Amino acid sequence: MPGLNIFTSNQLEILAVQLAQQLKTPVSETLKPDIIVIQSSGMERWIYQALARHNGICANVQFPFPNTFLDHIAQQVLADETAPWTLDPDVLMFKIMKILPDCTQMTEFEGLKAYLTKDATHLKRLQLSNKLADIYDQYQVFRPEMIFRWERGQKGAKEAHPEDKWQAQLWRQLVKDPENIHRARLQRDLIKKLKTDPSQFTNLPERIFIFGISYLPLFHMEAFVALSQLVEMNLFLLNPCREYWSDIVSEK
Repeated sequence: MPGLNIFTSNQLEILAVQLAQQLKTPVSETLKPDIIVIQSSGMERWIYQALARHNGICANVQFPFPNTFLDHIAQQVLADETAPWTLDPDVLMFKIMKILPDCTQMTEFEGLKAYLTKDATHLKRLQLSNKLADIYDQYQVFRPEMIFRWERGQKGAKEAHPEDKWQAQLWRQLVKDPENIHRARLQRDLIKKLKTDPSQFTNLPERIFIFGISYLPLFHMEAFVALSQLVEMNLFLLNPCREYWSDIVSEK
């Protein structure tokens, strides 16, 4: 049944037992894999061994990271809208590297222009582009509202610093082409479409498990909550306290 189920414990081993119990109930389509969203490869191996120990076997289970999982859901829900997604982190570095020479002719990029002088081998430009691609990728997840403000050409308090001005200008150059779709826009469009006509999506997973993730940004939580209206979402949280939280809240 669609909805958000939350399992908590102060021991990861107990959560693994609860997860194993949930997986004992098969999905309606036998060959359809179960999805367990995790945050590290080490957690994947640990869960795999724990499930095999408790259930005797662990098979037909996929362990995507949050971004990978949401990218896959977006491809199913948005269909052709994700086809021209050219701001994937893997290619973003090269797009930045391509447009930097033109950008450094603008006033906002005087600092970068000075840094990129005497760069005959373009090593500095490559390293800078790689670092910027990583920063922009994090902005899309942790600061999507800033990304959209930049695209609208609006200035915020944070943009008072010179580095924020050229970062905003560089981003606007990257998204100037309407085909350059990025993760923040995909997430926004995904949530909007899930809420518009949920009955049309028949290819979504029947149930989803989120296990052992210590922190999820609002970017991911909003998408998971929207999905919980259509599929069964099971969130396994490690609670660092042995007491029931409501019992230890002071009267004040």
